[in-house]
Formats: sequence, structure tokens, C-alpha cells
Amino acid sequence: MSDCELPFTRDDYSAFAKDGYSDRRQEGGMVTINGVDYRVLAKADDPSGFQGIAYRSLDENKLVISYRGTEAIKPKLWDQPVKDLGTDYVMVRDQFNRQESDADAFTRRVFDLVREKHPNWNLSEHITVTGHSLGGTHAQMMAARYGLGGMAYNAYGAVDIGSLVPEGQPANAPSFINHVRATDVVSAGNRHYGSVVGYATEQDIANLQFGGYLDAPNPAHPPNPLLAASLTAHFVNNFSPDPGGQTVMTEANEARYRQYQGAIEH
Repeated sequence: MSDCELPFTRDDYSAFAKDGYSDRRQEGGMVTINGVDYRVLAKADDPSGFQGIAYRSLDENKLVISYRGTEAIKPKLWDQPVKDLGTDYVMVRDQFNRQESDADAFTRRVFDLVREKHPNWNLSEHITVTGHSLGGTHAQMMAARYGLGGMAYNAYGAVDIGSLVPEGQPANAPSFINHVRATDVVSAGNRHYGSVVGYATEQDIANLQFGGYLDAPNPAHPPNPLLAASLTAHFVNNFSPDPGGQTVMTEANEARYRQYQGAIEH
């Protein structure tokens, strides 16, 4: 399965990743993503904080598993964000994803549901995965483990967190694409499974300039990542904006990323 053979566009996958944050979805219920109706095949909400949703096209030929990322802090809703942030902290400190087993169990549950109706299917031809942030880490892990294609958005790379995930896009595996924004420190924090497509807005380049990454080397004033990074660059709305917003996934932003790639990687 090459890039062009993925069953959904990058805008569709980002919309699935964003919808994965919804608490309103119920198994068997309907949801409209980018103007197309899907049925919720399965949903998970585990004590570890792991959450996921599997969507099935109405013709049953295409399925997407969306792994939810780190939940934002909300008034009167502390439990889920604390669980997710704890997972993030351990993942960075110990290179271990403590929601991995639940992500794996949910993925295998979806496989079993599909096999009940289609026992002869090659699952990698019908199931793809997506996720944002921590959810993108889960997507990378499951894609590498089970030979699935898909896309992730501002994911923390899964290569170095103890799960035998290879770096880059294996030649014999379905296409997996990571979309990252230049000044997001989460997606810069580790190596990725699959290919990487980067985007840099004019504001991102201004941030790099402010952080000293575009200046000539000066030992007295080295570049400062805290000045160059942007918290809002991590949000899923960068890729699946609310009505009236604009996605960062444009040709201009992709070209700007390539132009300043050395400074961004630094």
C-alpha cells in the first residue's frame, strides 16, 4: 500500500484523530467525518487512561482506528488529563508507554470483530490507524506491529520507547505518514516509524529567529529551545481546524519547512 493507496486523505485522517477526543461516541452509533457517514464499530475507555475509537465505512470495506492523544486539562475534569500526562512523563523519562498494552488489546479486539464477518480478509488491506500526540505514538506502534498503514499528527516518536519499532518507512510495509509542525517539541522528541512530512508557518520561522536558531553561532548566546517552541503548535486543530480555521498542511508550509529544515532539526 503506497502513499496514494491509503484509503483516506491527510485531512480525513486528521479529522478521525480529532474526533477520537470526543466523549459522545457510542458503539453502534453514527458519526459524520468530512461529510461522510461512518458507524462506530468499537470504543475503549480503560483505567490506564487509554481511549480509542474504531470507525467503519457503511459499505464495511474501510476501517480506521483512532487512538486518543493526551487529554487537555478542563475545569472539573482532572482524572483523564492526569492519567495521560503521567503516561507522557513516564514515556519521556523511562522510554516506556504504559498504555501500550491497552492500545494493543483494543487493536486486537477490532481485528476479532472484523474477522467475525470477514474471516478471509487481509486486515492490512482494510484497516488503517491514526492519532494525534500520544495517540499518534499508539498508531505508530500498532502500525509497525501489525503491518498497518495510516497517518499520525504531532506524535511522540515510538522508535526509542522499548517496543522494537523500526525507524522510517519499511519497504515492504503499508505506508505510514507522520505530519508534524516545525515548533512542536513533542513530535521532535523522538524518532518516528514511517515517513515524516513537516510544515512551517511564517510564525514558526519567526519563533526560530526569536530563539536564535537562524543566527550565526555564538557560544555566548546559544539557541534557546524554550524561546523557539510553541505550545499551540502541538494542538490537533493545526491539522483539523474548527470551522473558519486553516490547516497547516499546505504546500507553502511544507516548502517553508524544507527551506529551514536544518534550523528546525537543530
